Formats: sequence, C-alpha cells, structure tokens
Amino acid sequence: MKIRLARTISRIVWPFPVGADRRAARENGARSGPSGGRALPRMRPQLILILAILLLLFAATLAHAQGFFTVVDDDAASIDAISSIEAVARARGVKICVGVVAARVVKDQQLQEKLLEYQASGHQICNHSLTHGIGVWTDCDPDAMEKEIEESRAILERLGFRQTDYFIYPFGCFSEDQFARIFPVVSRHHKLALNSRGRYNLPGANAYYLDRLALRKMNDLSMVKRVIDAAWKDNGWIVFLTHSGIPRDFDPAYVGQVMDYCLSMGMKSCTLEEYYRLHGDAFVASAVIDEYSAWDEGKDVLYLNLCKQGWGVLGLALVVVSVMLIKRRRGVRPR
Repeated sequence: MKIRLARTISRIVWPFPVGADRRAARENGARSGPSGGRALPRMRPQLILILAILLLLFAATLAHAQGFFTVVDDDAASIDAISSIEAVARARGVKICVGVVAARVVKDQQLQEKLLEYQASGHQICNHSLTHGIGVWTDCDPDAMEKEIEESRAILERLGFRQTDYFIYPFGCFSEDQFARIFPVVSRHHKLALNSRGRYNLPGANAYYLDRLALRKMNDLSMVKRVIDAAWKDNGWIVFLTHSGIPRDFDPAYVGQVMDYCLSMGMKSCTLEEYYRLHGDAFVASAVIDEYSAWDEGKDVLYLNLCKQGWGVLGLALVVVSVMLIKRRRGVRPR
C-alpha cells in the first residue's frame, strides 16, 4: 500500500517514467520508436498544467509590473538649458514636460518660439507660476497666489501654449497649514499639481501634491535605480524633477542614464497630460497632506546624494555613536 502511494505521488510530481515504468517505456520505445530508436519519455499532463500555470503567473506579473515615468524640467531658464535636456529626451524617444515661468518667457521671443517648437513635437508646457517669487508661496496669500496662477495661465495661453492646467509648485514643499491655504486656489484651476519632494506616486495619492524625485548630478545612480525598481514593481508613476538651468545640479548624461534604465525596465514614458488621461481618476483631491519634514529631507540626502562617496554610511554611524554618547552622559544605558 505504501509502495503504491509513493508511486502515485511520484507520478504526480515527476513527469517522466521511473523504475518499472521506465523499463516499460524503453521496451515500448524499442518497439514503436522510428528505426528501432528509443522513444523520448512523454511529459505527464500534470507537468504541462503546472508549467502553463507558471507561465500565466509570469505573464500576469509582467503585465502588472510596468510603471510609468515622466520628466518635468523646471523654470525654462534659457534656450541652451532646455535644449540640453530636450536633446537627451529626443535621442530616446521620450516626451518631457517643461515648467514655464510666464514673466520670463513673455520677455524672450526666441525662448517662446523654441518652446512652441517643442510643444509641436509632443512635449508639454506646464504652468510654473507668473514670477516664481518665494514670498507668494511662504505667505500663501490667496489673492497673491490667484494672481500668480491665473495671470501665468492667461499669458501662456495667449502665447499659444496648451495643456497649461498642470501646475508645478515653485519651492514645492509646504507645511500642512500652508497647503490648506494653497489647495483651494490651485485645485480650482488645475487637473494636477506637483511638489518637489518624495519618491513615486501610487493610486490614492493627492492629485494636488504629487511627489517628484529630484535628479541631481551628485545623486548615486544605484540608489535612484532602487527607487525606479520599487516604482516598477508597484506599477507606480515616478515623476523626475530636473533643473537644466542650474549647471551645478544638472548633468545631461546622468539624466540620460536614468531614462535608459527606466526604458530598459519596460517602464512607459509619458507627459503629465498623457498619464492623466490614463489614470487621472486614481488620485484624490485633498487639502490634507503628509508634511515632508526635515527628517525626511535628511534621509533623502543620505540615501540619494552621499552614498556613492561613502558618506551615507559614515553619517549614520556618527549619528548612532552620538546618540550612545549622549545617553551615557545622562546615565542612561543604551539598549
């Protein structure tokens, strides 16, 4: 009985003939194989079913784990600046977004023409406020914010720019109190609004405080790749922040490497408008945010900026040692 049970289990688990079954298969093969050759063992239906299930699971994983990425370049500081990042994107077939400061572009005819040229080729021009003045976004006066937003949109639309109902916050990191005053103004006029902190966005994120991962030339590429990997696995949307007009911050080759990695992962590139059309209904509109603290900022600095020089590990070690010394001085033994 035990032998029969073991043989039954083996037949279910192992698809090829074993023992007496193998001898029978050889004899059968000798009789029925072509030119007296040995017939190949047949796979049992159980294995075929298992392989089919595994293939379906693998296909489902690939279908789910895709992710999206968008590059938003802030300020449109000059033709040279935006041309440098546009060239990187064009070489890879990627369409980017440019956050435009209206008071700057309205004074520069050549910059206007270049941005309109980019728009015609599929890039998106977004509203980045009228003046980019810091006082407006620290004081959060409703009338001043209304002017910054609406006058900027009116100028951009008059110049021929479309899809300007996407707002890129200047100095986009706010306290809960500040954002509670910003939200009613921004949400009246825009589909989405983006901050300047965080990693990537998932369904249920705040449509008017979407995260962006800043790409700076001092970033450790391996650390950025980890964030991209996580976004891909979660089928998330990662929005990169760049400042092509700040040489100390911007490296076209580095941004190109990030784009290449996203594309190699099978992530889909898109503009803000394109993503909104696909998944805009996945976000919520809320005046409440999770405030991005100084501690969060510190973690990002250690995680993204200093690890490639080894300073990240050293900094964490110094913090741990400092805490231990403080506890000892206070007579508290560290646990």
